[in-house]
Amino acid sequence: MSLKKKSQDSGAMSFWKRHTYSLMAPPILLAIFFSLMLFENQQYLDFEYRTQKLRYAGRAGSDAPVHKDLLMVAIDDASIERLGRWPWNRDVHADFLRVLTYLPPSVITYDIFFSEASDAKRGETIEKIISTFTGNFGTKVAKPEDELERILAIHQNVFPNYDTLLGEAGALHPNLITGALTQAKPEDETKEVPTDVFPPWKIEGGGRDEPLTRVTGDVTQVFGNPTALYPIPELQKNGHFAFVDTEPSIIDGIRRKYPVIVRTGGRVYPSLGLKTVMCHWGLTAKEVEVRLGEFVAIYKKDGSEIRIPISEKGEMMINYRATDTFKSIGLSALNGELVVINQIEGILCQKDQWIEDFEKGELDADLRKAMKNALKPEKEQEDLVGINLAVVQIVNFMKKAPGYEDVFNDMLKMEGKIKKVSDFYPKGYVKHEKYVPYENPQGRILIVGQTAAGLTDFGPTPYEGRGALVRVQANVIDNILKGDFLTAPSPYPIAVVCLLVMWVTLILLKDKPLLISIGIPVGVVVGYAFFAYLIFEYKSIMFPMLWPTMSFFGCHIGAFYLHWKKESDQKNRIKGMFGTYLSPELVTKMVNSGDEPSLGGEDVQITAFFSDVQSFSSFSEKLTPQQLVDLMNEYLTAMTDVLMAQGCYVDKYIGDAIVGIFNAPVEVKGHALKACVSALKQHIRLEELRQKWRSEGDKWPSIVHNMQSRMGMNTGQATVGNMGSANRFNYTMMGDTVNLAARCESGAKAYGVYTMVTGETKRAAEAEGDDCVFRYLDKIIVKGRSVPAEMYEVVCLRTELTEEIKQCLTVYENALKLFLDQQWDAAYATFMEASKIEANRKEKNAMAPTTPSLVMAERCEYMKEHPPVVAPGEKWDGVYVMKSK
Repeated sequence: MSLKKKSQDSGAMSFWKRHTYSLMAPPILLAIFFSLMLFENQQYLDFEYRTQKLRYAGRAGSDAPVHKDLLMVAIDDASIERLGRWPWNRDVHADFLRVLTYLPPSVITYDIFFSEASDAKRGETIEKIISTFTGNFGTKVAKPEDELERILAIHQNVFPNYDTLLGEAGALHPNLITGALTQAKPEDETKEVPTDVFPPWKIEGGGRDEPLTRVTGDVTQVFGNPTALYPIPELQKNGHFAFVDTEPSIIDGIRRKYPVIVRTGGRVYPSLGLKTVMCHWGLTAKEVEVRLGEFVAIYKKDGSEIRIPISEKGEMMINYRATDTFKSIGLSALNGELVVINQIEGILCQKDQWIEDFEKGELDADLRKAMKNALKPEKEQEDLVGINLAVVQIVNFMKKAPGYEDVFNDMLKMEGKIKKVSDFYPKGYVKHEKYVPYENPQGRILIVGQTAAGLTDFGPTPYEGRGALVRVQANVIDNILKGDFLTAPSPYPIAVVCLLVMWVTLILLKDKPLLISIGIPVGVVVGYAFFAYLIFEYKSIMFPMLWPTMSFFGCHIGAFYLHWKKESDQKNRIKGMFGTYLSPELVTKMVNSGDEPSLGGEDVQITAFFSDVQSFSSFSEKLTPQQLVDLMNEYLTAMTDVLMAQGCYVDKYIGDAIVGIFNAPVEVKGHALKACVSALKQHIRLEELRQKWRSEGDKWPSIVHNMQSRMGMNTGQATVGNMGSANRFNYTMMGDTVNLAARCESGAKAYGVYTMVTGETKRAAEAEGDDCVFRYLDKIIVKGRSVPAEMYEVVCLRTELTEEIKQCLTVYENALKLFLDQQWDAAYATFMEASKIEANRKEKNAMAPTTPSLVMAERCEYMKEHPPVVAPGEKWDGVYVMKSK
């Protein structure tokens, strides 16, 4: 074996040994969590479903309204109260269907079963009548057969056949759909099909509800059962049927998957949702193509198509939309409204009679009285006894129109009698040929279902622990109408990407500082969760949450533990050998010989300058070391040029930070003003750099494009000179003045400003000129000091003062006066007004954490709860004690 080959093998073994955990842990942990998902572990699914609920809850506020063609008619509490105890006699539904012919819907879908005959009571009564008649009267009348026929005819009117009534009413609507349900075996296997009924599924070669024939795939995998429970024969003859089968999750009971197609026997039929949309669009089974595992394609008559993604079982994922989007109208409310409208239409047809009655003065007084009564508060309204019923109905109907109060008031101001029918109808109504209810059913899909609290058709949804299940069907119909489908990506590509990311991050983060080793994995997990939510909200794609994040995070927790243990052991070794590792003799050999400069310092009035890049740690995470060096060199060069042009001595660089001295070691006249001007010019120069970096495209990430720098300054006495050890020193500064300048730089963040100076610097600068605009921020006692210090923001150069900035400063100053007068509420309101025109408000500068106006508004709330203690006769000076540096 060659030396080169041996070297390669040795390198590979070294890499493997160094990264054993990084290479082995990801596939093992990924396999464990992936298996939990693949085999549908209940505990795993429970947590996964919880994350889905959170995504649904987060998206709820942005859900669009339900499709305009869909209207949910609720069997609600008001309907139960008005129409009687549930279940209703089927003549109630028959009456509703007949009334709907006034404004006929496109489709009427009942999410209700009508599978059993409802005339059992009627049949028993007829049998009793026949038995009684033949036993008591059969021998006492001349022609018993005729007498029996007469009695049964009378009985037919007293006890009508409700199923017949429902079937006849259903025949008035070409697209009436009622529910069917698959079952493992018939309830009565010996029951014969009546000879006068021809169920569509018994007719070879078609029928009104023919099965879907354009099906590709293994039909035996489709959800279904050998037989089914169908609607009563009267509805079979005059309407459609469709299957309502949906299976709740065994984990939490939520129906997440919906069979778009259902198998009964060897045939495939559309579900209730699919059948409803087919009827609405006027399509037959020929216009529907099924490819199991891919899609159900609906070919519309205009040439377009809708593709519903389905599984091998023919199931789609229900894309639940917020419950509030599915507004409904009560069945009794819609029914009553349509009845009144029919009555009003009948009245309006008698237009000539109305005019004649008004000319006689017979209805004018009634109309005025009814309108005056309607304008009163509801509790003060009277019972209109003795008034023409038609007038009452007209006024009640007019109240449904927006702005009816103005119409009534205008009419009551008319002099003389109202002689035109159009005078007493809302203008928005008379333009239509027909009067319509608030929710017009005409041409729309009506889905009828239970929502009353005491009924049984309820179950959990992602939004409710107990919700009306008719909304499940409504959701599916809405999904199909809009083409708004929920999909889930294949887990296998996600697993591959997850494995690669785990390998890369584990290898790259090995031996990195603990903060980075923790921060980056947390950032990756949070980023993935945010991505999963966004793609769900905007694209309706449900990415798995639990197994990718748990696999990734689990690996890094293990790596963190190993890293922590290794670092701890290393520190212990260093402590044991520190005493002999660095000897004075070895240090002496490393130092160059030469003249030893003297140490010492002098007290000088200076302006100390500190600056720091905002969120610099984020730059370190997003840039390579070389990029970071290049960026800092360019930034520090530009800022140093500005500082030196104003006479600043640059003391030192501390990473991204700059420390500078004005007025030492060389005297600079007007050093405070020059320091403030240099800070503002640095911000201007930094804006030029930001524009340059943006123009360089993808060279820099967005964080570089938005780089900001904070600066702090203080003017006063400080000690300056050569300081350090006898062998290593530099010219620098120290003292309370310097410390306060550093606090100004770090404290600027708390106020949302980028340049903060003390009152000493502000006054010294103004003594030299008015080049700079200042704003009073606060009077604080910083941590570590007992003397309060005034803080100011250097807002801008006088030449760049805009009207907006001027207005903001004026409002802010007014708020400050109120604040110092302890008028907390008024000060709060005024500060909030100023916050809307702050230069660094969120909509103008997303990087700014806050603004001075918002800070002081919060301070008002705090001071209101903790008012300052002021001696009688003294005025509060506004001092605030800082809790942190």
